[in-house]
Formats: sequence, C-alpha cells, structure tokens
Amino acid sequence: MKMCPNPNCPNSKGVNGDFCPECGTAIREVGFLESGEIIGIKKDIKKGKKPPLTPEESKRYITGETKEEKEQRQKNEKMIKAQQKRKKHQLFTETMSEDEIRNKIYIDMDNLAKQESGTKWMKAGAMLSFNSRDQMIAAGLKAIIDQNKLMIRQNELLLREIKKFNNSEL
Repeated sequence: MKMCPNPNCPNSKGVNGDFCPECGTAIREVGFLESGEIIGIKKDIKKGKKPPLTPEESKRYITGETKEEKEQRQKNEKMIKAQQKRKKHQLFTETMSEDEIRNKIYIDMDNLAKQESGTKWMKAGAMLSFNSRDQMIAAGLKAIIDQNKLMIRQNELLLREIKKFNNSEL
C-alpha cells in the first residue's frame, strides 16, 4: 500500500503520486503491519491521546527501516525496559541523586510507620484467625526487611558524603 509515512500528517489514506498533498512527505510503499502501526499513531495524535512525534521519532517511519535496523531497535527497547525494571527493584543505583535516595528513605519510613500502627489491628485479626503466630512472624520479618532497606540507603548517603569530604580535602 502506498501512503504518507509521516505519523504527524493527518492524511491516513492511500495516496497517488510521489508526495503527500497535505505535508509534502515522499510517499512510499508500506506493508500491512507497518501501515497499521502508522495509522494507529496518526489516530492517537489526532484524538490527543499522544503528542506529535519529534522529527527523530518520526524519521524511522518516513525513511523506513531495514530488517537489521528494526531488530536492533527492538533489541535496544528490550534492554531499556529490562534496565528500567531492574532499577525499580534496586535499593539505589550509582546514577540516583541523593534527593532520590532521600525520597525513597522517606517512603520506607512512612511504610514502616503505617505497618507499626496497623499491628494492633493485625493482633486482633491474628487472634481471630487460625494462624496468628505465623501472621505475627511474617509481619515482624517484613518490618525487619524494611528497616534493613532504610539502613542500606542511609549508609549509601553517608558513603557519598564521606567521598565528597575526602575529595574536597585534596
């Protein structure tokens, strides 16, 4: 199918000729899957669900991708998603700022406070259940784990401060 490959162009119909009458982009032959992807993006932009793509983002649609480029792009996207997923579960990373670490510390402190205030209710619920001992042990272990996370993050902040102090003396 020949169509305007520019995702920011409102023209989503097949076009005759060499250039799109609405945006002036060169018309090119696209496959079924690619045309569906481009048309979907155009609809999302038109409905306001998605902002217009930057020139860099729309370039791959306008010029087309080779099979190798597409595989490389998909591989990069998977790596980025995996890194983001790992970052969610890490206590801290080298790239995190001190403010981000402090923010996570405050969140953990808030969670601990909520846990402690909820223990009275948990004791009452534990008395009514058959496994009260196991519930109390699990709650205690969760509190210990959360406290350890707090201390690890606080130690990281202290280590960074010590490194700054040592570097300033040189």
